[in-house]
This record gives sequence, structure tokens and C-alpha cells, in this order.
Amino acid sequence: MGLFLTLGVLAPALWRLSFPLVLAVPSSTFTASSPVDVVLGKNERARFEQQLVRKAVAGRGYTWQEYVRWGRQLVESGQVSDPPEGAILSRPLSERYRCLHCHNVQREDVRLTVQDPETRERLIRQLGPTDPARLDSATLRLTTGTTLWGAVNRESFYNGHYARYRNQTLADGKPMNPFRLADAIQVCCRFCSGGRYPTEWELDALLAYHWELELRLRDLDFSAEELDNLLRSLNSGNLTETTSARAQIRRRLLTVSAATKGQVPVRCEGDTDFYADGSRIVGDAKRGRLVYESACAGCHGNVINSLSGKALLQDDRRFHHFIREGTERDGLYMPLFTLERLSRPQVADVRAYLRSLPR
Repeated sequence: MGLFLTLGVLAPALWRLSFPLVLAVPSSTFTASSPVDVVLGKNERARFEQQLVRKAVAGRGYTWQEYVRWGRQLVESGQVSDPPEGAILSRPLSERYRCLHCHNVQREDVRLTVQDPETRERLIRQLGPTDPARLDSATLRLTTGTTLWGAVNRESFYNGHYARYRNQTLADGKPMNPFRLADAIQVCCRFCSGGRYPTEWELDALLAYHWELELRLRDLDFSAEELDNLLRSLNSGNLTETTSARAQIRRRLLTVSAATKGQVPVRCEGDTDFYADGSRIVGDAKRGRLVYESACAGCHGNVINSLSGKALLQDDRRFHHFIREGTERDGLYMPLFTLERLSRPQVADVRAYLRSLPR
């Protein structure tokens, strides 16, 4: 703290000098594999890891990797097979949903700062014949929520349409802080998933697993030349160069995940959707099959909701309403798809696919 106070007082005078302001050379140089959290000087993971390994659950301490393993199980299955306390199999976070129903855990966009569901669909098609309806951490899908990959590097949560969730409270009764990932996780478990608040060790485990999904410099799509220049600046020890390099890095990050609510068409004719702004979107049944399997089949035709296929298209307007407005009735909950998660053409493709199915 003393260094920063001193720099703040001396900065005006130093800038008038002919030589650049130079910081102490870092103890270890940055590389392409360096975590963005460290490169930006935040070091939040290191602080959290130090706190975590000093904690005790039911009188015993656990390693970082044990917390990570529990967190992965919570994300993938909603419960832990060997929890540090309680029953042999921990109580599910939600009776209906898992994190994977709404989130990928790997990179889902070609450019990190561009949330484009159609480009995401093309990427899924390029990946090959993996069953897109399968819920596992290795399968990329068209989900309602933004990927958890890189979530620790974002700066706010529940943005855009989802800002309404910011009035929810946490397990301790305090209002959520939309700038804290830990708060966002609590709200997601309790309200978005229709489940319960995670216990302290479960929240710690979920956060530890999220840190395993943090971004590194190599993930930010810099060219080889750009990356070399950035590393040279970051390792120079020069405050001006370091500040400039960090600004470039932040511009390549998805610091805020957008959530723009889509509109429902004013009418449908055959496979065509007509919107109030004059747009006319013609669906493609052939393309719609993969979109349906990737975006819908994870929750339809199974224990979450038995309705699937043709049964989802009994009324065109209701079909569009459910996709753009979501549902919340009789214990069933369907989150809506924002424009960042499904485009108008993709919705039209799904409707065309469902129309093509035999009754």
C-alpha cells in the first residue's frame, strides 16, 4: 500500500522528468501460459487458494485439488460422491437441474468478446458427430447461459435482462453483490435452478473449480507478433508499458456477458416468422435438427420435462413465447433464450424442424 501511495503523490513530478517511470522487475516473467488474473495484477486466485487450504470442514483441512474435484462434481451432477461432511452422497443442489443444463464449461465463442449464437452453432457442427443432447462437460451445446469458462475473469454478473435477479438475497439474508462471482453462484443455485443455497464448503468448491477454468494469455486471440509485444511490455518493468499492455488485454476479455431479450414474431405462416420490425425469417428444418438437439433436448424428453419433439409445437405463438419469455409454473422452469444465446433464424429453424416431424 505504501508503494502505491508514494507513486500517487510523486506521479505528477515524475511525469515531468525525461526518463520513464520504472517498476521493480517481477520475480517471475510472464509467458503465454500466464493466467490473466495474475497478468492484470489481481492475484485473486492465489489469495482465495491460501484462504481455502487454511479452512477446516468438520474439523479437517483439505487440499485445493480436493475442492476442485468436489466443485467439478457439483457442476456436472449437482452433488458430491464423497463430501467432507454429511451423508455419503451429498444432497443435490437442485432436484431438477444441473449447471450443465444451462452452461458450457469450455470455450464457446470464436472471438471472446463477440457473443454470436450462429457462429457458436457453426463451431458445434465443425466439432463433429458428438451427441449434442448429451449433458457432460466435454460436449459444447447451445445453452441459455454463458459458459463458465472464463467466468472468474468477468467483472459483473446478471447483466442486461437478468439484472432483475440482482434484488435477490443470499443465504445470510444480505443482498447479492453483482460484482462478486460467489454471490452470483448462490443466486443461480437458489433461484435460477430452483434449488437451494450451497453450503460454505460447496460454495468454496464451486469457486475452486471455476478458477480451474480461468483464462490465460494464450486464450485471448492475439497474433504471435502481438503476444510477443505484449509480453515484452509486461516484463519490461515500465509502468507506462505495463498499463498499456493490461488495457489491451482487458479489451480482449468478455468482462460483461450481455443478455438482450428477444421479441416474439407477430405472426407465423408455414416455416416463416414475421416480426414487428419488418423482418421475415424462413426456417430450415434440416438445420433446425441440430439446434433442437443442442438447445432443447437436454431438458425435453427426459425427467426434466417429458414434452419433446412435435408436442412442443402445438401452438406457434406459445412456442415463441416459451423461448423468448421462458416459463415458471407448477414447479417447471424454463429459462428464456436471449439473442446472445439463440438468434431469430435459429428459433425459426427449430420451429421448422418440429413442423417437419410426423405426428
